[in-house]
Parts: sequence; structure tokens; C-alpha cells
Amino acid sequence: MNKKISSYMLIFIFLLTACSGSQYVWRSDPPLQSYKNRYFSISTVPIILFDGYGAFAIKVKNKTKRNIEVDWNRTIFISNAEANGGFMFQGIPYEKRNRLIPPDIVPPYGTLRKIVFPNNLIVKSDDSWVHKPMEKGENGLYITVKINGKNMGAKLTSQLSEKREKKSGGYF
Repeated sequence: MNKKISSYMLIFIFLLTACSGSQYVWRSDPPLQSYKNRYFSISTVPIILFDGYGAFAIKVKNKTKRNIEVDWNRTIFISNAEANGGFMFQGIPYEKRNRLIPPDIVPPYGTLRKIVFPNNLIVKSDDSWVHKPMEKGENGLYITVKINGKNMGAKLTSQLSEKREKKSGGYF
């Protein structure tokens, strides 16, 4: 009887350790970037798509009594600390992603929320487009906001990394 229990224990321990291991987990440091001045505040968060970070959630808050504009034609994707094209978002067909994009108007004391995808990481695939993940390293954007006819910018970047972490076992 003891041999039988010992055999079952060995099998259980084997299965438990076989199901544990490691997995790769993406990290953003810092996870949220923000910029503030007396006219507006901006925050960005990198978003994980299927196999890594592939987009940014952006929030622009107008602190003034007048409209402000987010100029997408002067907003630049930063990859490994260098400019790497612009952005596209919902409503822009793949074929028109590199054309002039009208600005987004943020009304007085209003907030704009948008998810944007780096143009240079989008590739055509059959009848749709596919997002490639951002490379590890410093990634983010330089966003341009127009206030009273003057352009103001803010650079918001995070260090993206992929780390191997031990995952818990016991599931099979």
C-alpha cells in the first residue's frame, strides 16, 4: 500500500513541476506617462495587443475656455528614442494612413480619448491590416497640440521590456 501511495505522490509531483515553468511578460516603465501645463494635460498608456505592445491609449484634457487641437500630422511615434512615422486610428483606412489627417478638436474643459497605432508597425494582410508589436526599448510619442494658433508639444515615452517570469504550477 505504501509503494502505491509513493508512486502516486511521485506522479503528482512530476505533473506539478511539469506544469510550472516560465512565461514572458511585457512591462512598461513607467506604465503611465503624463504631461501637464496650464493649457492642457496629456496621459498615455501603452496597450498590449496579441504579442506585445502595439498601440497607445491617449487622453488629452483641455484646461482652457477655448478649443484646442491635437495635430496628428505633427504627432510622431518614437521608437528606441528616434522618430518613426506617425499614427493612425479608427476611421482611417489603411490606404490613407500616411495622408493628411484632420486635427481632433478638444472643446473647452473637454477631454479627448483615443487609441492610436504607429503607422510603421501596421502591415497589409489580405483584406485587412495587422499590428506588429513595438520593439523593446524607449517607445512613445511626441504629441503636438495647437493653442491659440501656436503649436506646443510634449514627449511621452516609456521603457518597454519583456521579462521571463516564473508562472505558478499545478494546472494541467
